[in-house]
Amino acid sequence: MKLRVVGCLVVIACVALAAGVLAAAALGAAKPSLSLEAATRTATVGEVLHLTGTVRHAQPGSTSVLIYERVGSKVTRLAAARLTAKHSCRATVTPKTQGPWLLFAVYAYKVGTATAKARSDMLALTVSRAPCGWPAIAAGGYHSVVLKSDGSLWAWGCNERGQLGLGDLTNRKVPARVGVAAASGPGAPTLMASWAWATLSTETCRPRPARPATGRSSPAAMVAAWV
Repeated sequence: MKLRVVGCLVVIACVALAAGVLAAAALGAAKPSLSLEAATRTATVGEVLHLTGTVRHAQPGSTSVLIYERVGSKVTRLAAARLTAKHSCRATVTPKTQGPWLLFAVYAYKVGTATAKARSDMLALTVSRAPCGWPAIAAGGYHSVVLKSDGSLWAWGCNERGQLGLGDLTNRKVPARVGVAAASGPGAPTLMASWAWATLSTETCRPRPARPATGRSSPAAMVAAWV
């Protein structure tokens, strides 16, 4: 009777061991898969794009993912990113041309003595041309003035003394167009810089203006008078 019990226990132990070996083999045979995502699917030329890659069933010793661009039949490597302990990675790319961008990622790993690769699906991005440029920028103590390439002036920031030239004392968090006069000529950026820096280095920006505007001419008026 005791021999039968011992024999049954041995058989059960062998079955459990075999099942464990098979499960481990199945787990080890799982092929890594790779996905690639972008924070946005649209961008402009020169914009920094943030990409996230995730590897499932990553293999020990393989720690990097390569990002590629495909244009027609031409493939160009753009970036490399290291895997974290959670098998995720981050990379950035900057489009230099307008049009559809096709991106994919490649993860290399060892299978015995050979090297295998997992490739993500194509990630399609729409890249438009860069917005209208800003050829000149001037900074004050707490505000900024820019000259747009179409000749218009824009200002934002602290305006407690009317330094934005917008006819009020309201601070601006986003650029606001200054007047209607166009700025042009080689001296326009210099005049803008003079306006932005004048007497502003010691000013502080309060949530609410404590004194009336000083009655200065706006940057637009200064440039218009010069041209």
